[in-house]
Amino acid sequence: MNSFEKTVSPRYTNTSSNQTTTNLPKLYLITNRNLSKQGEVSDVKEALESGIKIIQYREKESSEDHILKKAKELKKLTKKHNALLIINDHPKIAEQIGADGIHIGQEDMPIKEAVKIFSGKIIGVSVSTIEEAKQADEDGATYLGIGPIFDTGTKKDAGKGIGLEKIRQIKKQTTLPIVAIGGINKTNTEEVLKTGADSVAVISAIIGKNIKKETLSLLKIINQYTLGQKKTIKYKDIAKHINNTKI
Repeated sequence: MNSFEKTVSPRYTNTSSNQTTTNLPKLYLITNRNLSKQGEVSDVKEALESGIKIIQYREKESSEDHILKKAKELKKLTKKHNALLIINDHPKIAEQIGADGIHIGQEDMPIKEAVKIFSGKIIGVSVSTIEEAKQADEDGATYLGIGPIFDTGTKKDAGKGIGLEKIRQIKKQTTLPIVAIGGINKTNTEEVLKTGADSVAVISAIIGKNIKKETLSLLKIINQYTLGQKKTIKYKDIAKHINNTKI
């Protein structure tokens, strides 16, 4: 495995019987049916082919039958591409399809209950304060989704951006991996990573756009920052490495 693959490979390992230490890929994609131009399954397929290694399927408005059907399709795709599939909320569906983990918000299933059901798997929790982060850590979360970092229109109830400093503050209070989310795009990704965030989660930076182009652009930024390379990695070289495809 070379240095580029190391920055995007999914892996997580048990370190105890109760909690999983999660090493997440640096670029984390969350689906959005309303922004999609070709449907979530097509979006995810193209993103995986372009190098994404973790997908969160987030759907709050459809029926459980519809969500289950889509989740099964996405699981087939992520398995094929050796990527992780996280289901937002919907614990029964996550368990039924054998998802790699679940992501829950402050108003969703209690973390301790999620730990009972998904022992040994990834459990992400949305937090926006130090107090919420400490509680999630104590209750058994395996990573923290911190945000919204910047103002965002993608999630209507997200509230105002909490700022980059909040990542630094929470980072000092926990050893859990931090996934930053909310208004993150090509122009501020490096800025976010400099705070100590372990991963950046995006929606509108990729969904509804040229998925391959935007994915590769973000991976390039992340790779250059992570490796601390002085020389510029050519855009076409990244594309060729990921899927041997011309742009």
